[in-house]
Amino acid sequence: MEEWHIPMRKRGESGQFKVNFLWQEGPVYLMDNHLASVWCWLRETGPEPAGGLIHIDRHSDCLGATLDKQTQRLPKDLSTMSLDDYLGREYQHEECTIPVFCSGSYLAVFLELYQARVNELIFATHELRDDSPAMEAQRVKPWDLPECLDACWSKPFPWIVNVDLDFFFFFKRNDNERPPLFSHCYIRDVFSQIRDGLRRKAIRVVTIALSPEWCGGWEAAESLCSEACDALGIRFRLPPP
Repeated sequence: MEEWHIPMRKRGESGQFKVNFLWQEGPVYLMDNHLASVWCWLRETGPEPAGGLIHIDRHSDCLGATLDKQTQRLPKDLSTMSLDDYLGREYQHEECTIPVFCSGSYLAVFLELYQARVNELIFATHELRDDSPAMEAQRVKPWDLPECLDACWSKPFPWIVNVDLDFFFFFKRNDNERPPLFSHCYIRDVFSQIRDGLRRKAIRVVTIALSPEWCGGWEAAESLCSEACDALGIRFRLPPP
């Protein structure tokens, strides 16, 4: 059964700190900005998110310059936080008041608090803005990703799978065009593997971010999202503009 935790607001900018929608069907969550991912993970895992974590994203999302300040503003058990509380937590940095969770550092915050509970960490990224994560990560090249996913589902622990659709787009600095980086066959292969992990109950939770600014706009991000959802076997469409 589907649920809109944040009904679609508008096809506006997501930036570092905005979430325009958050949708769920079973253990699969979709959003435009994955700064909400940690809330989704803990909602499915409870206070002890033991298992593996697979991060498929253009970036590492592990910027950690102010982690001490960020984590000091959080309760001991993040799984007790409401979504409004989670999104509304702020900390003071120099002259600015900033949300604790942003798209560049939410994963760093999670690993800072829960790395002792993570059995294995896998990064498939393009190594942009790629600070070292809090714990050692296995780095996977794009062409090895489908096979890697297939192998993960046989491990003796469950997985969190975190996907940002910007991973699948080519990016040129100073150029607004973001052509697809991979074939339709590759995209279907990746998300079919994730569907298989869900079917085998090897995955606890999947979070998918559209990141329209990094995909060439909402139209391109929604088109790829439609392909991903078809491969996953879920019926998701945003309301028409």
